[in-house]
Amino acid sequence: MAVSIFVAYFGFFFYRANFSTHYPVKVISSRVFRAGAIPYWNFYDAGGQPPAGNPHTLTFYPEAFLYLVLPPPVAFNLHFICHLMAVWFGVPA
Repeated sequence: MAVSIFVAYFGFFFYRANFSTHYPVKVISSRVFRAGAIPYWNFYDAGGQPPAGNPHTLTFYPEAFLYLVLPPPVAFNLHFICHLMAVWFGVPA
């Protein structure tokens, strides 16, 4: 677990659509959540997009709490690391 936190803090998963589409939406959503509101509308994407109504943005995914307590790059990395660990421990050999 310590290694995964180290990788999450000092590395960054920027491969393809993860960095270009998902990361900006997560940063905007986390700022809105920190302000005490729900991110119903993203004014910065193509003249406006509804992140709350789009399941692709993962606005209400359980890992969204990470963005409230951690910097966005670290929370973004932990999202992927947590999924890899879940697969590692959840899949029987």
